[in-house]
Amino acid sequence: MEYQEILERLKESPVLLIGIGRELQISAKTVGAMPDSVEYAKRLCQIFAKEKTAIQPYQDAYQTIKKLIEQKDYFIVTTNTDSMLEHMGFDKERIVSPCGSVLRMQCEELSHGVWDIEEALLADESIACPICQEQGRFNIITNKPYNEAGYLKQWEIYTRWLQRTINRKMMLLELGEGFETPTVIRWPFEKIAFINQKSTFVRVNRTLPQMEVRERAYSVKEDSINFLGRISELLNQ
Repeated sequence: MEYQEILERLKESPVLLIGIGRELQISAKTVGAMPDSVEYAKRLCQIFAKEKTAIQPYQDAYQTIKKLIEQKDYFIVTTNTDSMLEHMGFDKERIVSPCGSVLRMQCEELSHGVWDIEEALLADESIACPICQEQGRFNIITNKPYNEAGYLKQWEIYTRWLQRTINRKMMLLELGEGFETPTVIRWPFEKIAFINQKSTFVRVNRTLPQMEVRERAYSVKEDSINFLGRISELLNQ
């Protein structure tokens, strides 16, 4: 499928479901710190607050996504943990991040819930549990046991939204999702595309564009940032 045709399908679809994966996660090299470290989270906060030019390619990609969702009934699912969507001003009610965020923490005691740490990191304040004062850990899926309280409310909103899309014309656009957590985006998107006969499914991935779905499904072997750059050029023509 040519880029112009993909763009036309996007424009024609009143319903848009977007999956965002690792190709759009801010890299450790960009941040200058090891991923899933406190220093990584702190540098992210600093970048979001006053150094956004450091993540210009990512900003440009997300701005293109913003243009694509204009006037659409949309939802965005991301497996990334950098909270980029929230910091780009997307509607939080139309986002779900099931793998958590490095800008939230959880306590060893799961009943103590999760808490945001962005303001504390910027102010060099404590990021310990506000209930027991014990040192917390990132509320991300790789930390076991993972406290799902940080995303479950949004997941319920997402599942209700999905139910309303049954038998509606829709586009599924999957961007840069690998096999780290295939049960969140890759496999569910294939199932949705198979069930909804009015859907079109486009999977974009530099190394893993393959898919099981054959009808109304198209794979694009390209990095997602480059793909969105091409779409942006067409939008601006």
